[in-house]
Amino acid sequence: SAKKWVNTRGFSDPQELRRHLTSLGMRIYATHLGKKSESIYNIDWTLPSAIILGNEQRGISDNILGICDQRVHIPMFGMIESLNVSVAAAVILYEAGRQRLRKGLYLTSNLSEKWIDEMLEKWTQK
Repeated sequence: SAKKWVNTRGFSDPQELRRHLTSLGMRIYATHLGKKSESIYNIDWTLPSAIILGNEQRGISDNILGICDQRVHIPMFGMIESLNVSVAAAVILYEAGRQRLRKGLYLTSNLSEKWIDEMLEKWTQK
């Protein structure tokens, strides 16, 4: 039921997706195991970012990798090289949240009562 809290939009053309995300000022990251991928801990997640995650079997298609600015990976130890996609998303978003909290970007005291009321009204209508 999280979809009522998150606005979504689908894209069938990778280039259209890239244009949309870059128009929002986002840097596009793809999870990918490879020599050119950077650890998620070396990325500045306080900047506007879009994260594309592949499925556990096939990863991300070459078409989608082609629109990304940078490839990232979650450092792993042992014999397993990947995580379930929902777990990978949680790990990356947790790191992004940690960095943003540390930088002071999640100050709930900055949220006005009017904004909170408007958001609650919007969310309860979905």
